[in-house]
Amino acid sequence: MSLGFFQFTARGFSFDGRCRDQDTSWVSTPVAGGFDRLQWTGGRGRTETISGALFDEFGGDWSLEGIKLAAKQGQPLTLVSLGGAPFNAFGIFVVERISEDHGFIDQNGRPMKNAYTIDLRGYEGEMNLMSAAVGTVLQLL
Repeated sequence: MSLGFFQFTARGFSFDGRCRDQDTSWVSTPVAGGFDRLQWTGGRGRTETISGALFDEFGGDWSLEGIKLAAKQGQPLTLVSLGGAPFNAFGIFVVERISEDHGFIDQNGRPMKNAYTIDLRGYEGEMNLMSAAVGTVLQLL
C-alpha cells in the first residue's frame, strides 16, 4: 500500500491495520400526527485510519516524517494498494492527524518503538497538476 509516494513495506515503514468509514447524514423532521420524516443532507465524507509501528532497528522514520511534512503543507495524497492485480486506487486523501506513541526507551533515552496512527479524510477538491502527476508516476513505479 502507498500513501502518496510513501510506500508501506514489510520491514521499516509497515502498517498492521487499516480502518475505513463513510459518514452520510440524515436529519429527522418532526411531523404532526405522524412519524418523523428523514431527509438526507449529504454527508461528512469518508475517512481512513492507518496504524502501525516503527522499530528503530528497521527504519521507516523518514517516511512518517515525509507524511507529516505533506500534512503540514496541506498536500493531498493518493491512497493505493499495490498488492495483487489490478491495484486498487482508494482515492485522494488529506492527513487530518498523526498520533505517535514512543515506547521501549533505551538507556540513552531513545525510543526503540514508535506506534503511530494516521487519520485521513477523503479530499473532494482539486489537486494541482504537478502533485497529481508526481503521485501518478510514482504509483506506477
